[in-house]
Amino acid sequence: MGVRRRALLVGLDGADWQVLSPRIDGGDMPVLAALVDRGASGRLMPLDPSGGAVGWATILTGAPAWRHGVLAEHVPLADGTGTRPTSAADRAYETVWESAAAAGRATATCGWDAAIEAGAVPAWAEEIAARAPVQEGALVGILRSAAASFEAEARAAESACIPGDWECACVRSTWFGVLVREFVRFAPPAGPGVPAARAEAFGGVVASACRALDGWIARLVAAAGEEATVLVVGEQGIDLGRWRSPAALLDGARPTGARAWPSVLVVFGPGVPRDSLRFGTVSTDVAGIVRSALGLFGSPAAPPGRPALPSVPAACMTEAVLDVVQARDRAFAISAAMTGERDAAIEAARRAAARRPGDVADSLLLAELLLGADRAGEAIDVLEACRTAPRARAADGAGESWALRLGRSRALAAAGRGIEALAEADAAAAAGAPASELGVARALASEAIGDWASSERAACEVIGADESCRPAHVVLARALFRQERYADAARAARQALGLGWADPAMHLLLGTSLAADRRPGEAIAALGECLRVSPEHPAALRRLAAVHARQLGDVAAAEGFIARALAAERGARGGPAQGRG
Repeated sequence: MGVRRRALLVGLDGADWQVLSPRIDGGDMPVLAALVDRGASGRLMPLDPSGGAVGWATILTGAPAWRHGVLAEHVPLADGTGTRPTSAADRAYETVWESAAAAGRATATCGWDAAIEAGAVPAWAEEIAARAPVQEGALVGILRSAAASFEAEARAAESACIPGDWECACVRSTWFGVLVREFVRFAPPAGPGVPAARAEAFGGVVASACRALDGWIARLVAAAGEEATVLVVGEQGIDLGRWRSPAALLDGARPTGARAWPSVLVVFGPGVPRDSLRFGTVSTDVAGIVRSALGLFGSPAAPPGRPALPSVPAACMTEAVLDVVQARDRAFAISAAMTGERDAAIEAARRAAARRPGDVADSLLLAELLLGADRAGEAIDVLEACRTAPRARAADGAGESWALRLGRSRALAAAGRGIEALAEADAAAAAGAPASELGVARALASEAIGDWASSERAACEVIGADESCRPAHVVLARALFRQERYADAARAARQALGLGWADPAMHLLLGTSLAADRRPGEAIAALGECLRVSPEHPAALRRLAAVHARQLGDVAAAEGFIARALAAERGARGGPAQGRG
């Protein structure tokens, strides 16, 4: 009898390379360092900006949020009088452990759908708490509570996994992420505005938590055995710059934002090539890796009997319920857009915008989705309607918000009205727009007037200040391509895709740049990724035909791609397609 296939998935809320890499390099996490060294590692791009229950459901099912149905941390009650927390019953697709169980595999799970009662405070946290000044009682309380909960999660996961009579184990820690978020601003070098006494008292929390995490991973990996495939994954990275800022600068609120921050993915086990995650991957791929490690292939169907999320009549909603319904529609729209379902995304965003006319955030989301569908005129109309709505005027007080002005600048640039776009960007600057978003708007405006060098400079300035700003990498890639600097354009496109994989236009630009740089093998791989995001993408099929015919001399393959492109174009237009030379 052969060795049975096993897979261990370790989920860490808020796992981020910015936090883990310095601790790996500093020797605090030797076990994770060994997994990285012997296996494959890279950035995992979420398909939604909220993380939490939404992000984990995407990872566990392999389906995007708009399909698996978990769209927010809470679900509105059918009568509109309140909400309830999201539960396992709200997932419309089966998880990896449900797939394994259905195939007759033994499973072990911990930390996903049931709360774990906190236990004793671990020694490392108690030692830090005991040395802290007496006036820091609030932070000491957070440390003790979070560390005790983290310790309880670790012990519960070990109890589920150490016996070893499983083939698929999935465990999760939520409290490691809490510890990082609450105390990363004290970790050396301390964040801006952090008093020296606080930095001295709590500067060791993150490193100590990472050491504890590493020991936990070591025990789980030992229980899994040498032949197991091990994955360490986070559902969402963190905006480290904002979390390191003092709470006073955040007006007492924790950072949220609408950006999907890349997280951590480490894979170790039989048959895992070391460079397989070099350019990152997307959150829906994790379930496929686990299922493949177990020898389970094919996409699982949505199991019967799970209820759809309720549709709440607008007249019944309280304001709190309306907030949840709005959040669900936004999450649906973002998830659908990032997986190529633009029409469904626009419909959901339009619903949200219609419920609250003049809401700047909802109008901007709808406008961005319309721009992604090359409908710049409609986007301009949406933003103009928002600008003149009573709600927007009341919220803005003295003047139009910089966010709305930047949205108009982007829309005008997409419509080819670059001079007007630059004027709107200048107005946004006067209204206090952040430098990174302002720089992207100016780069887009320069692109609209064909000033590729200025567009490149503006994008590079943004990237220099914020390397994780994906829109800047996108604009930079296009500017470099138009200047016929194809190798540089390919590098910029890969950076953009590492921050947002589900973008067929950027895969197409990468493939086209590689083809122009006479690298046909890499070009074919990149164009194949474009087809994985957007099946039967006509431009990608035509580019594949050109690469096969002109660079590889494979006329038969080229003819096959042309036939597919013509069929796709015919289907899109509802009539016969005409070939192009």
